[in-house]
Amino acid sequence: PNPDCSGLAKFRIVSEFNDTATACADCGGPLKVGSAPDPKEILPRPEPTPDAELVSIGTVLDQAQLIHTYVPIRMDPRRFALGCYLLELLDRLAPEDGAPQDMRRLFSFALAALTRLSERSPDATLRTILELRALDALGLRPELARCVRCGREVPSHAPKDATAGFSVADGGPVCAACAAPLTGLVRVHLGTLRSLDGALRMPLDRLDRLVRPRAALVEARQLIGRFQHFHVGVTLQSERLLDQLLPDPH
Repeated sequence: PNPDCSGLAKFRIVSEFNDTATACADCGGPLKVGSAPDPKEILPRPEPTPDAELVSIGTVLDQAQLIHTYVPIRMDPRRFALGCYLLELLDRLAPEDGAPQDMRRLFSFALAALTRLSERSPDATLRTILELRALDALGLRPELARCVRCGREVPSHAPKDATAGFSVADGGPVCAACAAPLTGLVRVHLGTLRSLDGALRMPLDRLDRLVRPRAALVEARQLIGRFQHFHVGVTLQSERLLDQLLPDPH
């Protein structure tokens, strides 16, 4: 890639016999082809994805065509900040030698999230949902429907203004019986938990249909923020910029 290019994404494609090709997602080239990389850098042959079109001749990678550059993300500071934050979150928490199916799940989420950011400028709602779904892709999905102590289901017939205690450390709500001896629980409305559970089930391209009262959004933002900080353990570098460009609602 052009050493002077500051593109958001650069990628390397490795063929079956470890011939490498690199292309810059910002300036589109030049495409470099080499051979015999360090054995420690040998990667499995990539599965075809919607964002890279590969043409192979025999067993040698002959050509790569970039078909998605996510230009809107690079043009909008808020999209760029949220995209960087999500990728840093995945990078920090993803296992070094994860199972192939887990890595495919993370990669699919990353592509879907960047595609959604290309289509829509983010707000607090989209930030909360994408952060929740990133945790889900990483295997850190919070429990939203059952007591994390006894497994009892949170009453679905309870009014939306009813509340439950949420244990950030245990990762979910706690029923009244189990909550009695506990301290430090976060009070959260059952309607907020149901809304977050629905956001996990709904396709990303239909998230605009979710309508949340401002009070519920504030509560959801605080809950997911506390959950993420507890399980990540540190403040991500990209989070500081994101908080400035896309602050939490009050």
